[in-house]
Amino acid sequence: MGFVKNSGSRSVFAALAAGLFFSLVLTAVPAHGWPIGDGSIENPYHVETAEQLDQIRTEPGSYFVQAGNIDLWDLDGDWVPVGCPESPFTGGYDGGGHEITGLYI
Repeated sequence: MGFVKNSGSRSVFAALAAGLFFSLVLTAVPAHGWPIGDGSIENPYHVETAEQLDQIRTEPGSYFVQAGNIDLWDLDGDWVPVGCPESPFTGGYDGGGHEITGLYI
């Protein structure tokens, strides 16, 4: 009774597949931008991009591990240091043996 007859089963399948795809894409990366980790010392956020490195200041009490080399060349000297007297960085950052290049302060 509650079913609607559909003349184009491919379009229904495509719509369902697209909905599932977008649902997975939208929920795969949390709002903070770190797809791996929860910010705890046991499970630190994995920092892989310049954008993620820049977002560290939004969670100054969390723990991070760098998961690859990061190039900040494109920031054009716009780097804002993480932490300040009003909001000090109290978490932890493990460089994981990787490099941050292109950083000019």
